[in-house]
Amino acid sequence: MRMIGKGYVGTLTGLALLLSAPVLPAEPKADLATLKSQLPGQLVNDPTRADWPLHGAGATSRPRKAADAPGGGALEITIPVKGPTPYASGLSIPLTGAVQRGQDIVISFYARTVSADTADGNGIVGVRFQEGIAPYGGFGDRQVTIGHEWKLYEVAARADRDLSASHAEVALQLSGAGQTLQISQAIVQTGATSLVRRQEMSTCKTPTPAMMPQLAGEGQLLTDIDALNWNITGPVEKERFAACGIAGDSAMRFTVAAPGQTAYDVTATVPLSGAIHEGEPLLIAFIARTVKASTPAGTGRLGIRVQVNSPPYAGFADHVFDIGPSWKLIQLRTTAKADIPEGQGAVALQMSEVAQTLEIGRVYVLRTPASP
Repeated sequence: MRMIGKGYVGTLTGLALLLSAPVLPAEPKADLATLKSQLPGQLVNDPTRADWPLHGAGATSRPRKAADAPGGGALEITIPVKGPTPYASGLSIPLTGAVQRGQDIVISFYARTVSADTADGNGIVGVRFQEGIAPYGGFGDRQVTIGHEWKLYEVAARADRDLSASHAEVALQLSGAGQTLQISQAIVQTGATSLVRRQEMSTCKTPTPAMMPQLAGEGQLLTDIDALNWNITGPVEKERFAACGIAGDSAMRFTVAAPGQTAYDVTATVPLSGAIHEGEPLLIAFIARTVKASTPAGTGRLGIRVQVNSPPYAGFADHVFDIGPSWKLIQLRTTAKADIPEGQGAVALQMSEVAQTLEIGRVYVLRTPASP
């Protein structure tokens, strides 16, 4: 079952999801791009799907079109009797990317209870972020009480371990009661603690394109410059803000209160699309400035690295830049020193070498033509 749609739902101005045919047409791709651009974190599930695996004796599920559901549809799950454990029956929502230790992760989902054999008639859902294979190591266990009216429920946690991209999932544990529940869309993000609509950049009189004119035509773009939904780890205060006249009219502000033990204790990782092959020429570029820094000259320090985004984080193109007080496009040309499979690459922005406040705009990685 796929969920598709037009328009907006809940707190987003992004994506309304409708239960429909099993084939996803082209137009939800645009909806997903809009949704991703509005999320404060990195989307790591497919919110157009609700055909999540269900397990448990006697547990059943069916799609429902319902005018009162957010987006007009939901998955209805029936657990006939309370189980011996909360996880005896449940749904598994697969993730599309890895989760790293120290990273924030949040699931946001719309749900309501049709009936439940609890004292107050409300349903019970346990939420856990975990590996979907034995021994099912995970974290963030929380029990959520589901009322009878449609409501957005959220569970956030900070990862105490890595979850692999091939097995990471959110487990919804449903056998805490005999109950019938309806669940509409679910959105899972890393690098965020809530489903928060970002403030619209309406203060900018004239929109500024996200692609810098200096980079147009340089090669194949491998980063998503329409969104700043990077994965951010480590002790850092972060904020997205309007930056009129800068590419995309917004940027991220990072405040590192004290130097880390390593420069990568605080890291923002920018995902790459497509595979990278050894020997390919690449152009790495980003927009940045320093608000303040504990260096003698007051300039910030930002390290970059192209890497595989999972342990042991093999990579190349390590470089540290001094960042001045004015917005500047910084460019680095390099050659790939190793293959990185599709979906596993990232640019790591390392910022904990010194105490500092940095503002960083769009990050560009382009596969450029080989020299003749």
